[in-house]
Amino acid sequence: MSQIALIAPVLGSLAPIVQALLQRPEWSSRAKVILAVVFSVVLGTVTAMTSGQLDGLDWSSAGTWLGAVALVFASSQAAFVAWQKTGAFTAAEQVGAKTIAPQATDVDVPDDSEAARLAELEQRIVELESTAGKHAEDA
Repeated sequence: MSQIALIAPVLGSLAPIVQALLQRPEWSSRAKVILAVVFSVVLGTVTAMTSGQLDGLDWSSAGTWLGAVALVFASSQAAFVAWQKTGAFTAAEQVGAKTIAPQATDVDVPDDSEAARLAELEQRIVELESTAGKHAEDA
């Protein structure tokens, strides 16, 4: 059994947890798939290079590289399902989101659009109260 066949599945099974630390829950599915593919290409390339089987630009090396990438990708997808069932993937994703997310300020200052919306809602409440008062007087 070659080194690639031993190393690639191990790296692939750990890749989803590392990816979860980097990605955000609000990212689209497409962005998450792109990250998984890029991760697989990088880890497959590193695996092929460190095993000494990526000798140059010939068909044999291209096949070795493609095989390493495919092994990493396949094992990462299988591991992703397993990690997701245990809840570890979601937990790692939340840890990553908290680690990189900006720190909250002590005072929540609404931006202009929020302030305008609040003013609009306050005005609507005043209108409703005056309408309710008129109906109470009529009754």
